Amino acid sequence: MQVTEFIKISEFSDLIKEVLENERSLKDVAVKGEVANLTFNKSGHVYFSLKDAEAKVDCAIWKVEHQS
Repeated sequence: MQVTEFIKISEFSDLIKEVLENERSLKDVAVKGEVANLTFNKSGHVYFSLKDAEAKVDCAIWKVEHQS
C-alpha cells in the first residue's frame, strides 16, 4: 500500500467518529468476547482488550473530570 496523502490526526479522528456515528449497521451493536490485559492506570484511565478466537480490539476508557 502506497500512501499518497497525509491527513492530520484530528482529521483522522473526525473521520472515524463520523463513520461510527452515521453507519446504520453500527447502531445499537453489542459485542461478545473476553476482556484481556485489563490495566487501571494511576491517571484514572482504564486500558484493556476485547478478544475472541479470531480478533482483538484494543480499548481505553478515559477518566472524566467532573466540572462543578
